[in-house]
Amino acid sequence: MDGDSDILEVSPTGDIILVVGPPEEKQLRLRVSSIILRSVSKVFDAMFSPPWIENSRTLSPEAPKDIDLPEDDPWALKTICYALHHRNDMIPFDKMSGKMILHAAQAIDKYDLSTAMQLVTDRWLRQQLPAKSVKGLLYMAAAATVLKNYEAFSKLTWLVMITHEGSYFRFQNDDQLRELFPSGMFCKGCSTRG
Repeated sequence: MDGDSDILEVSPTGDIILVVGPPEEKQLRLRVSSIILRSVSKVFDAMFSPPWIENSRTLSPEAPKDIDLPEDDPWALKTICYALHHRNDMIPFDKMSGKMILHAAQAIDKYDLSTAMQLVTDRWLRQQLPAKSVKGLLYMAAAATVLKNYEAFSKLTWLVMITHEGSYFRFQNDDQLRELFPSGMFCKGCSTRG
């Protein structure tokens, strides 16, 4: 991407531009404050320090430095950056699917942001629970596992058990769920309730 018009201004005075997503796809460019990210994450603190960046004094709002994050989910990082920069009005709380919450949880875990994001993730994991599909609830339960929020995990899996009729076996074909849950989880309820 080229030009400032392609930059999403999370922080207009930001000194870093996170270039998120694989290069072969449309990447998201997020202008953010390295000071905010460094203060809440040891991972970002290391990334924005030597040797990754020659000198943190070279970071400036006048010439923000690009930081490539090709393996990250653009939507998840955008949402996390909005939360960390206190732009809660930009977080689509009511439009988040269980899968979106899981992707955000995985990025939160990767960048060691659990403490900084706790109030936001607590809200994500308790929002609109009755309106979610069973698969959506399972994604949210997987997110709770990643975030080590065992109370939310318990409530979400309980909701799955009381709302789902039939076999859980079909959910084992989902790679993300299979990766995060114990191998036998979907087979314990393989027989239909009668």
